[in-house]
Amino acid sequence: MSQMEKPLPVCNKNWWVLSSVAVVAVALAARLISIDYNFDGDEIFSLQLVSGSWSEIIARSMVDRPHPPLHNLLLHGWIGIWGISETKLRLLSVLLSIVGIVISMDILRRRVSTLGAFAAGLTIAVSAFFVYYNQEARPYALIFVAGAFNIWAFLRLLSEPKNSRNIIQWAISAAILVWSHYIGAIYLAIEGGLILARLPPRLAIRAILPTLIAGGTILPWMWLAFRKSHDLHELAWDWPPHPRDFPDLYLAAIGWPPMVSGWLLLAATAILMVFGAVRKYGGERPLWDELALVAIAVLPPVAVFALSHLASTSIWAPRQLIPSALAFILLLFILTDSLPRAFRLVAQGLLVIWAAAGFPDSYQSNRVPHWRDIVQRIQGVNPHGVILANEAWTLRPLLYYTRDTTLRVIDLRANKAELPSGELFGVCPYRRNPTPCNPLQRLDQSSQNRIEFARDPWNTAGGKPRDYVFTYRIARGK
Repeated sequence: MSQMEKPLPVCNKNWWVLSSVAVVAVALAARLISIDYNFDGDEIFSLQLVSGSWSEIIARSMVDRPHPPLHNLLLHGWIGIWGISETKLRLLSVLLSIVGIVISMDILRRRVSTLGAFAAGLTIAVSAFFVYYNQEARPYALIFVAGAFNIWAFLRLLSEPKNSRNIIQWAISAAILVWSHYIGAIYLAIEGGLILARLPPRLAIRAILPTLIAGGTILPWMWLAFRKSHDLHELAWDWPPHPRDFPDLYLAAIGWPPMVSGWLLLAATAILMVFGAVRKYGGERPLWDELALVAIAVLPPVAVFALSHLASTSIWAPRQLIPSALAFILLLFILTDSLPRAFRLVAQGLLVIWAAAGFPDSYQSNRVPHWRDIVQRIQGVNPHGVILANEAWTLRPLLYYTRDTTLRVIDLRANKAELPSGELFGVCPYRRNPTPCNPLQRLDQSSQNRIEFARDPWNTAGGKPRDYVFTYRIARGK
């Protein structure tokens, strides 16, 4: 039997269904924790983008140039049905992520044992990286499900390249991928290269052409969005990645457990994958499935890393590379599933424990300042108080959560007038040390009072960020 015809392992159907249901239940529970926590600035930006008519959504989406419009259109339709609140807005992302997890489980069904699929699903279900971005009311859950569907369709095409249904499914996945994020074009280019290497020219062209057309549907939108300027000033806050950021992407995919060096764990994971590959293949060439997962896991981050250093603006953002993180997890469990049974159970169990240990990092309260509590605390001290802000990421949530109050927010970047007399509030969110908080340095610090918002105990050890509110009373504008 040739390698191409070698049968893949098949999970017991009943056990696979039970394990999938269990994984979905765990994933849903993990993504519902703190779902009602206050928005961050980016989520409020998304909400502002999708509030209005359909024509307004399209016009605003062209301004939000780092992202294609598919998520904005979906979110606009969603809030039109369910309304607006922290829970309602994030629930769309949660449901999209559950679909992505079901697709991921189906990818594993014919490639690993039932326990291997269960362990892989649990790892994705509780990984802080996946949980946080699968809950946020931003495009990242859509990128996750689009990436999962694309991997699923592409692997099916590799196994049966003459099947017209597989060709159509891959083309559909390509359209969803590029309309979810522009980096999807890099994934499709890599997959197209694999198809050219795998198939005879005529069959390869037959498979690639529909996907090329489907992926190309994003080009008119890109021309309209970028025709006036190619400068992505919206990404000016991003910096070129450090070489350390590349392995950090894969470490983050599993998690950052407390009290254990992530680098040691990543090195141990690499050793497990090498031993699994040696045991699985011996002297034979790996299956195209595994080669495809290696390419999807490694090559897009390499390309984005290189472009971020060669271009004038960095486009490196791990959340945009979620499909590569997913491919890494799938490959990890496919390879470790070939280890001896006892060793495999221990290794895969430890991977799940590793992900679970880092799960508290997914809590919104550990990653997003306490904007709603900050505003409520200030309102309790002075219902007519003035809050100072000197950064866009602090201004947006302060304006949002003070919209139904008598509090006033002053943008120190644009406000040239004297500050009003009376009690002023300065907010220093997510700081390890409040001393360098810029808006406060302009004021008399002799009458300072400080209110500190502690974060979750899991995330406060070692000087982790906290939120601070300072109050000052000045006799006159200054």
